[in-house]
Amino acid sequence: VDVGVHPQRDARALAALVEYGGNAQMDSLVVARNGKLVAEAYYAPFRRGMKHRINSATKAVVALLAGVASSQGLLQPTDPVLGLFPDRTAANADARKQAMTLQHLLDMTSGIEWIEPLSDRPPDSMIAMERRADCEQCILPRPMVHPPGSRLNHHPLTAHLTSAGLSRCTGEAPPD
Repeated sequence: VDVGVHPQRDARALAALVEYGGNAQMDSLVVARNGKLVAEAYYAPFRRGMKHRINSATKAVVALLAGVASSQGLLQPTDPVLGLFPDRTAANADARKQAMTLQHLLDMTSGIEWIEPLSDRPPDSMIAMERRADCEQCILPRPMVHPPGSRLNHHPLTAHLTSAGLSRCTGEAPPD
């Protein structure tokens, strides 16, 4: 929605978007333009300030931040992941793990072992993640099960590891 060019048409478009959100069973909708809030809607049972899991939305936000950092020359998609964490010792650092790049994390093709809780196997990987506050030390030691780039393996720690790498390259926390 290109808000601000034609106020009446824009208001109708925003109203249609808010209606769509209700019909699509969205939790909430927030539209900002030029740093100003132009539309905000919450759909029952959700309300402003109510916390709930956003899961995979984190991956898109982290990928966007990686793109911004790349455009500023702070890192590149081809950068080796282990190079982002020079002070960490990564167990099982075989040739596959050394070949893993930031792009592999963004594509969810890192090759690092991860058992997604939606599979028929016990969610050992998720349990291990929840027991550790330090995502770097949760994921870096995990064994490689595939060469990087060869298979899609959806798991949340790749976004967390990307975020940690971004913080190291930029000197800023992701929210900043």
